[in-house]
Amino acid sequence: MRKKGYEAITGMYRDEGGSALILMTIGLSVMLTMAALVVDVGIAYCHGSRLQNAADAAVFAGGRLLPAAEGDIDKQMVIEDKIREYLAKNEIAMDEISSIDFTDPINGVYYGLHLSLNTQYQTGFARVIGVDRIAVGKQAGVKVRPSLSADDVVPVSVVKDELDLLLDQGQTEHIILKYGGGDGSNGAFGAINLAGVQGGGANQYSNWIVNGYTTEITIGEKMYPIEPGNMAGPTSKAFDDRYTSCTHFPEEGGCTSRQFEPACRRVVKIPVVEYMDKHNVQIVGFAVFILEDCYVNGNNGEVQGSYVEAVIGGTADYQADADLEREYGAYCLTLSH
Repeated sequence: MRKKGYEAITGMYRDEGGSALILMTIGLSVMLTMAALVVDVGIAYCHGSRLQNAADAAVFAGGRLLPAAEGDIDKQMVIEDKIREYLAKNEIAMDEISSIDFTDPINGVYYGLHLSLNTQYQTGFARVIGVDRIAVGKQAGVKVRPSLSADDVVPVSVVKDELDLLLDQGQTEHIILKYGGGDGSNGAFGAINLAGVQGGGANQYSNWIVNGYTTEITIGEKMYPIEPGNMAGPTSKAFDDRYTSCTHFPEEGGCTSRQFEPACRRVVKIPVVEYMDKHNVQIVGFAVFILEDCYVNGNNGEVQGSYVEAVIGGTADYQADADLEREYGAYCLTLSH
């Protein structure tokens, strides 16, 4: 009886030993699965974050060159090349680009970009459960919107009705941004005081031309007094400083309306104004111009520029409808995932 009892007891232990092995095997499988989830999925997530950052940076770089006409294949290629350049800087392979699309067309012009990236992450631990790779895809999009406000504005202006007429006629070059001696009307030559104080002085005026007005200015916020007098000397010297500082496209003589770097100092942000009375104006928009030779008509204080469209920053106007309202080519870049 004792032997039978002993055998029964030892047999019971032998049965438990088999159960422990099964439990250990199951536990090991669970641990490997969890390791696969924690390690491989975590690495894939980090790779996805890197992919997203690269996509955002690339599409922002390309978006700074918007808008682009539907038929302007050359500009579209330049924008695509800029996107690829930034992806390469972030070590994204070209075969990871799924698509580059121009979006938000209005009246034959694209105002947006969309970029899709897709890659396959080769797994490590997850291979034990039959998962060799994890697909990682990211998207980024931008859209340009009219600028409601801007900084670095220069203290000269164009009158809305005059600019509307020129643009309707297709004239975008040799637009007068400030009149010279003998051309002003009732003492107004196009200069305005951005601080809102009558008669700010030549030094302050020159500094704003050279460096731009540092405070952000908002459309329709208040009235601005015109600067009386021609101020030919300060005007010509300050604008010439901006004009001659351009170092881009040296073989072509620097930035022009045909090719320019948006950050170049020849690129100026000009208020578009309406006269409220003979002494004050209200800013109704912003326009972007490439400075032309300041001395085209001699050193008389006249300044001319070529109208272009460019991303200038500031605060975006989300209410403006480019299909219904007059736009003046000054845009902000916003995400549009």
